[in-house]
Amino acid sequence: MGYGTAFARYDYLEGSGLWSPRVSVTIPVDGFRLEALVSEHASAPGAEEFAPSVNGLWLPPERTFSSLSQDGRFKAEYTRHAEVSLERDLRPGLSVSIRGFNQSVSDQLVEVFGTEMLGGSESPVGHYFVGTAGDVEARGWGMAVTQEVSGYVRSTVEYTVARTQWSALGNQGGPGRGVTPASAAPADNVYDLQTTVEATIPQSATRIYARYRMSTASWSPEPDRLTSSNANMRFNVRVNQSLPFLRFSNADWEMLLDVRNMFRDGDGYSSLYDEALAVRAPKRIVGGLLVKF
Repeated sequence: MGYGTAFARYDYLEGSGLWSPRVSVTIPVDGFRLEALVSEHASAPGAEEFAPSVNGLWLPPERTFSSLSQDGRFKAEYTRHAEVSLERDLRPGLSVSIRGFNQSVSDQLVEVFGTEMLGGSESPVGHYFVGTAGDVEARGWGMAVTQEVSGYVRSTVEYTVARTQWSALGNQGGPGRGVTPASAAPADNVYDLQTTVEATIPQSATRIYARYRMSTASWSPEPDRLTSSNANMRFNVRVNQSLPFLRFSNADWEMLLDVRNMFRDGDGYSSLYDEALAVRAPKRIVGGLLVKF
């Protein structure tokens, strides 16, 4: 049994803080692992600029953001997620899993890069607008295959299909151009494919992380220059190269290169639309030295 919660406080949001509880139960049954999970995740607009990433690279705030709402206020997104999954090891290092899930999202966040403000020019590089796309319900299933060669490589391919329905539209029109999710129709199907590879080369002390995602959860194809972005395809490639010749103290030195247009390091419990509604998310390239004390 696993349980826990996360707490976050942002002074530009109303209320005393954001709680994100999660409870899971795993039961072994005749060579299978049966898991049931219930969670609620609260996401603050712009939180990616402040909160360290659990899985990826975190840097000091690089970008600024403002609200699409007419009154300039920010609203948090709440994703309530419930799922049941079944996993089985086919052989050592190879496992397959299938899951069914239900999501209910209130105030789905949308981030818009490179848009125009009323009466002004295009927003500067490094600035984006945050709004609310509305409320959405999703129900679907997913299948994943994981292959691992201990000490060398671990790869996962996950395919997800969901039926979504929007119950309300938010303030995404705002002061810039409107951004309407493709699934703002009464109902629509969402198809999502993710591939993740984590590799280690012991001979050269090199670590490689690569993630690629394709999703149909996008905005509507209106004749607008916003739609020219590759919203359906996101990637993240990171290389860490150890530098043992610099290990003249207790610190570990690594050379780092990270290239991505993925806006969030989400997990299977996040909203299906979190990544797709980061409209025209720019490519980011980070390089330098990483020192671990």
